Amino acid sequence: MTQARGTGLAGETADRKNGGNKADSNGKRSGEQDGEQDGKPGADRPARRRAAPAAAAGAALALLLGACADGGRTTPDAAPGTSGASAASAPAASAAPRTTEATGSTGPTGTTGPTAGSIATLPARPIPARTLPAGPDGLPQVFTNGPRDRPRVALTFDGDMTVGMRGRLADGRTASYDNAELLAKLRRLHAPATFFLTGLWIDTYPQQARGIATDPLFEVASHSLTHRGFAGQCYGLGKVPDAEMAGEAQAPFDRLRDVAGARTVPYFRFPGGCLDAAALRGIAPAGLTPVQWDVVSGDADGASGAAIAQRVLAQVRNGSVVVMHNSLGPAAHTADAIEAIVEGLRAKGYELVRVSDLVAASLPG
Repeated sequence: MTQARGTGLAGETADRKNGGNKADSNGKRSGEQDGEQDGKPGADRPARRRAAPAAAAGAALALLLGACADGGRTTPDAAPGTSGASAASAPAASAAPRTTEATGSTGPTGTTGPTAGSIATLPARPIPARTLPAGPDGLPQVFTNGPRDRPRVALTFDGDMTVGMRGRLADGRTASYDNAELLAKLRRLHAPATFFLTGLWIDTYPQQARGIATDPLFEVASHSLTHRGFAGQCYGLGKVPDAEMAGEAQAPFDRLRDVAGARTVPYFRFPGGCLDAAALRGIAPAGLTPVQWDVVSGDADGASGAAIAQRVLAQVRNGSVVVMHNSLGPAAHTADAIEAIVEGLRAKGYELVRVSDLVAASLPG
């Protein structure tokens, strides 16, 4: 089994990511999703994260994954290291998404409201996107960071969308969950990135999804269909039944194929970062590599752009995966931070890459 570096799932990783403060452990927004799946309204405000998953799940995964933690460094370090991967299940080839790259233009940067209408499928060609191999316990490997011997960093953005969020768009309580300014700045800076989009976000913003999916700077992976939790007590997100987990994880790829002929990669990010052994077993038939992170931006806490940039630049190290959001709400200042983040990383000697580049670098051959 490949030993994880900075990967500890459940409570172990949560502690290390946030300096031992579990309240903010995952860096994911919860305020606008909390309670939506059980009929209670959410709110467009940040909320302090609770530790995830529950202690019992953390204990089970500690036995399953045996991850080891690294001390943080803020500048490129030359010492070689292993990838941030933990024990895995063999991908099911028949269920894996197509990994395709559109040959059209980079597409629109998006608008401020939902866009309706169908989008024609674009001509596409395969792109290489490697998944982590199976672990001896039969669970999917969880990828948290790339090799520590090269100064490379992957910026990732979650496109959250729940049924409750769509309701707030429909009745005008929220103007938009599409951060068009962020996309425009990433393009201007020529900054590659990986987007983890929910199926509901794609359904709500099909034109914007097309623009992301067909831009050669970017790659797109799954953040589930409805942004419900895959493990218990996941910040009020509700719970996907075990039997539906693989389909829930696969659904965004089906929508991206229909919407954009998309440039997708076979990766999945658990909503809220909540996972346990049952969740890993549940998504295994989809053949996806779960992708977490080792740098918390804090954008979903409602922080200012300057504070977000400072936090990222202080935590990042070789092989880091940074979690941010492109869906506004509490993460309203991500676009304000992105230029300082990109320029700051480059000034420190880091190369910006996609998650698929870090995964490939973590594997032999």
